[in-house]
Amino acid sequence: MKNKRIHQSSGVTIIEVLFSIGIIVTGLLGVAGLIMVAGTQMTQGLAADAMSNAGLNAIAEFETRNMQNPDNLLWNNTLEDLFQSTDLSGIDSNGAPIASQSFCIDPYFIAQQSFDGYSHNNNYFPGGAPPQMKMKRVTLRNMSLPLSRDIFIAKDDLAFSTPASGTELPEQQWIREGLNGPKLKRANRAEFSWLAMLTANRSRSLTNLTTTTPPVEPTDHYLLSIVVFKNRVVTNSDAEDRFFTIKFLAAGLGGGEVQLFHTHSDGLYPKHGDWVMLSSGSQIKNVHRWYRITYIEEETQTKDMQGNVIGPHRNATLQGPDWNRSEWLDGNSTQVTFIPGVIGVFEKTVRLGSARSY
Repeated sequence: MKNKRIHQSSGVTIIEVLFSIGIIVTGLLGVAGLIMVAGTQMTQGLAADAMSNAGLNAIAEFETRNMQNPDNLLWNNTLEDLFQSTDLSGIDSNGAPIASQSFCIDPYFIAQQSFDGYSHNNNYFPGGAPPQMKMKRVTLRNMSLPLSRDIFIAKDDLAFSTPASGTELPEQQWIREGLNGPKLKRANRAEFSWLAMLTANRSRSLTNLTTTTPPVEPTDHYLLSIVVFKNRVVTNSDAEDRFFTIKFLAAGLGGGEVQLFHTHSDGLYPKHGDWVMLSSGSQIKNVHRWYRITYIEEETQTKDMQGNVIGPHRNATLQGPDWNRSEWLDGNSTQVTFIPGVIGVFEKTVRLGSARSY
């Protein structure tokens, strides 16, 4: 009798099938996660690109419309000399030296506030800051609300319709003449707007005059900061502005490590990537610079060397220019302003020009 060979049929077991399914599911989940991350980064990239375009176009608008000329600027909606107390000549009515101060060119805010009946907040920026931490908020001559929107709202964020069906493509939206009239211009979402802030750029103090405090060199050199907003709130004064006191944990070089102490009851803090403005009413007059928050911790409480509880605060890291004058590092002389919606700041040194002779 011959021996029969038994051949075992080839195939896969249920265990192998389950392992294969697990590997495939893990890979698909990884791909899905990458798609979500890619979508988030794409959204951030589009916002950064729109912000960059808005800032560069704003600098061109600033120069083209000669906004650096004080003769084109109005304060408090009058022809009053904007620099009556900050004369470029550096001498006041009594013959004493004075310092050029900061100011903010914000016609869109002023026109919208006046239209909505909140004109009492138009004169200074930020609206709720102490007097020594504010700057004059000015507008341009013959500046209406429609014209201010046309100049100070970016036009590069084009608007597209979102179709109900996923198989249809988005369509460009147009401004038409009438309901179904000819196309006039592409519509934009009007999410990005800007203002211009100018702070005197001083290199030295006067030393040949005798006063109670060291006099400050007058200058017509200013640091221009183009502040770009996304979805800025301009319909209800400065209600969203938040103010902090600050303690520097280092020498203020490049901003550095700080502690932010909230001065408002709602405890609204900035987040990673937000921008804040540091202001100081020091011996070189009011100075304002912008910083980006690269890191901020959760709210905490600590104790000083004597065991006293320091109020609720957050440790944060600021990125920006040096803030290293000795009087600036005193926590009582520096204020932090957080304005939600600021997504970028462009800086450039300019020189104020005027048709007047001093």
